[in-house]
Amino acid sequence: MKIANLSLPYPVLGVHDDIAGKYDISGPDVTTKPDNTEISLAHVLRNHEIQALLESGKAEFVTHVHCMRTSFRQCFKTSSLTQTISIKSDEIRDKVELEFFIIATQPIADYRPQSAHHDYSGFTFELTAGDVLAYGGTTNFVAQKQWLASEAVGSFMVLEEGDWKVGPMKINLERDKISIALSREDFERYKSLSLARRFDGR
Repeated sequence: MKIANLSLPYPVLGVHDDIAGKYDISGPDVTTKPDNTEISLAHVLRNHEIQALLESGKAEFVTHVHCMRTSFRQCFKTSSLTQTISIKSDEIRDKVELEFFIIATQPIADYRPQSAHHDYSGFTFELTAGDVLAYGGTTNFVAQKQWLASEAVGSFMVLEEGDWKVGPMKINLERDKISIALSREDFERYKSLSLARRFDGR
């Protein structure tokens, strides 16, 4: 929900010059692991009134994660200035977009930020849970592709070390999974090559 160019019926920090102050993100730092992708970031807020709402539990930070390629879309909430998000690596691929918000967690009656633009002078607003108080912008990263033997082919095929030193591989189709047995020398080569980054698509 990109709101930077929208005019909402109440002042929002980070939209035009509605409210004095700033809401930024430090990071994110993305770490790709075989099973999970971790996104670490820090919320940097410079507005005392919204900070007071966070400290009283009336507001919280929200990071919206969207991957168009896989249709993954989820909001991650926190009341802490630092946030670490863990997502299964196979749920995101290629470009992943992040958007940052501070939202109300409960109704806020007579919302009237003193740091609002003078155009809002004399007005108060009735906010409901989920209303956006601040917008921290958007960024993106590319989810690195990793080759995972256990997930890519492990559901139907198993690669094993045979009991002979050299020679051709042997295929067994009689088991639940396709069994491919390699000679001991070939299996050692396979293990060393499987660790090389140039063969796993990263």
